[in-house]
Formats: sequence, C-alpha cells, structure tokens
Amino acid sequence: LIETTDYSTTTATLGRSAPEQTATVGAGVGMMVTGGAPLVTDPDTPQELRDAEWYWGKISRDVAKEKMMDAQDGSFLVRDAINDAGEYTLVLKKDGTDRPIKIYHKNGKYGFTQECTFESLVSMINEFRTTTLKEYNTILDISLLYPISRFEDETLYPTAGDIHQLAQTFYETMQKLNDLQNMRESTLETFNQAQSHLELRRQAQEAFIEADKLFNDQLLTQARYEKEAQPHEMRSLAQNRTLIENRLEELRKCKKNLDEDMERERERMRELQREAMKLKPEILNLSKQKDQYLEALKRQSITDAQIKQILKDGYLSATNPDSTHDLPHLDETTWLRERYTRQDAEKKLANKPTGTFLIRARNAGHYALSIACDGRVNHCIIHQTERGYGFAEPYFIYDSLKSLVVHYATNSLEEHNDLLQTTLKYPAFAPNLPSGSGSGSGGSGGSGGGGSGQTGTGSSTSSSTSTRQQAPSGGGPAWTSFAA
Repeated sequence: LIETTDYSTTTATLGRSAPEQTATVGAGVGMMVTGGAPLVTDPDTPQELRDAEWYWGKISRDVAKEKMMDAQDGSFLVRDAINDAGEYTLVLKKDGTDRPIKIYHKNGKYGFTQECTFESLVSMINEFRTTTLKEYNTILDISLLYPISRFEDETLYPTAGDIHQLAQTFYETMQKLNDLQNMRESTLETFNQAQSHLELRRQAQEAFIEADKLFNDQLLTQARYEKEAQPHEMRSLAQNRTLIENRLEELRKCKKNLDEDMERERERMRELQREAMKLKPEILNLSKQKDQYLEALKRQSITDAQIKQILKDGYLSATNPDSTHDLPHLDETTWLRERYTRQDAEKKLANKPTGTFLIRARNAGHYALSIACDGRVNHCIIHQTERGYGFAEPYFIYDSLKSLVVHYATNSLEEHNDLLQTTLKYPAFAPNLPSGSGSGSGGSGGSGGGGSGQTGTGSSTSSSTSTRQQAPSGGGPAWTSFAA
C-alpha cells in the first residue's frame, strides 16, 4: 500500500490494484513540528540529505502547501513526518492536488511500504525521478519531475547572528496578528448584536403590519355602520372614524421610523461586514508571516520553551534553562566593570530589556549587581566573606563572582526580592544584546526594594525595603538589602 492524502481532515489509503478508498480520520491542518526527526541544520541528518534541494526538513503542512502552491504536476518536496520520528513525507503535485505520501524508515532503509528496500532516502527519490509511482498506486502514474528547491528560499532562514532580530520580529508579528484578530472578533461580535437587534425590529415590523391591517378592518366596519346609521348616530360614528384614522396615521409614522431605523441598522451591518472582510486578508498575511518566522526559529534550533519565552517577554533570552556551557556569562568581560559607578550603571542599563545586568566594584568595598527590571534599574550589594560570595546570609556559597552569575543566569532573583522576577539574562557588554524594551529611565531604586544608597562616596547606607528569603535547612531567615 501507498498512503496518500490531500490537505483535509481525512487520509485515504489506496490499494495497489483495488480502486476503493477507506476514509479514516487523519492529522489536522497546520500542525507545527516541535520534535521528531532532525532539522536540516542538524548534524545527525545525513549530509547527502541535507544537500538535497528537495529536502525541507522540519516544516509544517501549511508551509509545505505554500511551497507547492501553483506548482505544476510532477513537482515535489520531502519533509519530516509530523507524527513519526525518523520517517518522512513526500508531497507530490498530481492532477493539481498536493498528495502527501508516507515514506517509511525501518532498519536503516527506506520505502513507500513497510518493506523498505532503499539504502538511503536520496537514492529512493532519485529512482523515482525517472520511474512512476504507478506500481504502488494506479492514481500516481507520474514520476518526480520538478523538485521544489529549498535553496531558492534561503532568505527565509536568517543566520544565527540575526536570531534576536528574528525573535523580536516574530513577537511583533504575533502582537499585530493578535490585535487584528481581536479587532475582527470584536467587529463580528458587534455584527451579531446588530443582527439580533434587527431581528427584534423585524418582529416589531410584523406587529405593525398586523396592527395596520386591524385598523383598516375597523375602518371598513366603520364605513358599513355609517351607511346603516340613523341621523342621530352619525356624529359619534364620525368621531370614532377620526380617532381610528388618527391612530392609524400614528401607527404608520411609527412604522416608517422603524423602517428607517432598520435600514440604518442594515447599512451598519454591511459596514461591519466590510470591516471584517477587510481585516481577513491582513490576518491571513500576518498568519503566513508568523508561520514563516516560527519555521525560521525552529530551523535555528529554538525550542518550544524558548518560543513561549519570546511570546511572554518580547525577545529571546540569552540563557538556555537546560544548559550553561555556552552562556556568554562565562566571559567576565561581558558583565564585570571594576571602575563603574552607580550613575554609569544606570546610564548603561537605562531602557534595556528586563534581565540586562552588570557587576561593578564599590568604593565602600564588595561588589554591586545592577540590573534592569520592568523599566527600572535596581542595585544590590554582593557580599564577599571567607565562605564565598552571595547576596545574604546564609547564601555566601559561591567561590567566585562568575559562579554566582552562572547560577543566577538560570535561577530567578525573586528568591531575594519578590519584585525582581528575572534571571541574569543579558550581560550588558555581550554582543548581540537585544534592543531596549524598558519603559522607564533607569531610576535609582530597585523595584519594590531599591533605595537611594550613596555611590562613589564609600557609603552603603540604604533606606530600602527588604524581602525575606527562607533559609536552607537548619538556617535562619536571610535579609537582602537592594541598594548599593
């Protein structure tokens, strides 16, 4: 058997000789690959496969569909399978339709059936460049004629040096997309409310029509009575007719006003529909861009956790919570300044992203951490004792400033101050520092705990508020003063 499917919600399994189809529920549209087979840039991917122009690696169904758009019959590409690690999907254009075909990988061999016979994926694809797939499926009486080249689309995937800009652009695109989606949802909600109001007015309109008919029936009855009336009854009948006519006139005025209101409501609804329709292509375009940026981030080995961090913070953190061996923090020159004053630090860190930091020597002794958080610059004394460096008792446990920095690169400072919910993310002097996102001007107090401690005068006096941290087992409470 060879499995083919279109980009819908069903998977059709077609027999080699039997034309009948069995429909089963398949994978949904638009799933983004987050794991499984290696990326194109992954060294575990065979070099000959990475060099193949038709191999696109870990791309989503939607991206594959986009690449195949308007391609002629016989066009093809290969991507990593979404559900099966180590397997692949051939996407072939046949009869104007994209037909994803499963490629099995077992015991180091490849094939369109579980009886894998090809030594490599490249040799398998090369075989069917000149041979049709008809032996596997009578529908696929076509060979792999026109590869969709990945190399013609390299501009989509930036170099590692652009990764922070790419992350920021991805975030900004997501923000715009969310804004437009919310705007469209609000517009459609207003449209639905207007539709409900129009329905109520339509019911009132029907009531007016029935009332008009009722008054006309009364006038006919009135005319019949007047023909048969005695002279002394004519006056009262005339008064009654005038009353009915006046009420009918009022009724028709009300109905006219209602008709005008309904027409205005219909025009408003048409305008709302136009607004929603106008937003739709913008949303589709941004959604396409978002998928492209996400795909590019995936190609740079950005993990799901990092994607969530980008969407939360608006930029890519320089730290990887699963690893510290490649941190820029290991280079002291990216964060240590022996002759930096408090004012120098505040100037350097003003309007920098949360987590941007430096460490400076203090005239009063010891060192001070200066860190940007939520648009403000915070300062904290780093004590040096015989046991080691630390922010407070009993945490003087780091044998060097570097050890302290590496620890807090992946552990939040929140344990010392509730309002410093950040790690030491960005060394202030490291290359490729993300552009600033702070909202303040780098004030002189730590968020929730900063004071106005003297700088450059030898004094470490502080009027800051401290927050308590639970001590390790056997220890008492520790207090950290966030002013330096």
